[in-house]
Amino acid sequence: MLASVLRGRTAARVTIEILRAFARLRENEEVPSPPDAWRVRGIFAAIRDAMLLLPGDQEYTTDESYTYFLQAGDGGPIKIGSTRNLLVRLRSLTMMSPVPLKLLGIMKGGKVEEFCHARLAAFRVHGEWFVQSEVVLDFIREHAMRPETCGSLQSRVEQ
Repeated sequence: MLASVLRGRTAARVTIEILRAFARLRENEEVPSPPDAWRVRGIFAAIRDAMLLLPGDQEYTTDESYTYFLQAGDGGPIKIGSTRNLLVRLRSLTMMSPVPLKLLGIMKGGKVEEFCHARLAAFRVHGEWFVQSEVVLDFIREHAMRPETCGSLQSRVEQ
């Protein structure tokens, strides 16, 4: 269905990758290996983000990735992820979350995400989610830019 709506070279490449991913899943009838699973998840994340792109959002896409720290509710787990369009990623995560999400901070650089995951591995709950602890919060306070310095990003997410 998506292939019939989207046009252009990028859309065609994404459609082909989606079809290949489904074909591999059907052939194997087993859980894909982690590299393939991450690739499939990346494809679906790109589609999700593209569907949530509003006019004017493209100007927020950067050449370099940003690592973000996002907390679920008051005292809930903290997600450490990265994106090239923080506005769209925050909007998509906010729309999918049953609890309010709060941006705690951001750091420039996509490779920073791997460093943060490794540094805070003892506090990992699942995937990119980490338990709220003083160590994690202190790390964010010490290394990340605070949301107040990010302008009106949170208000644009809520639009």
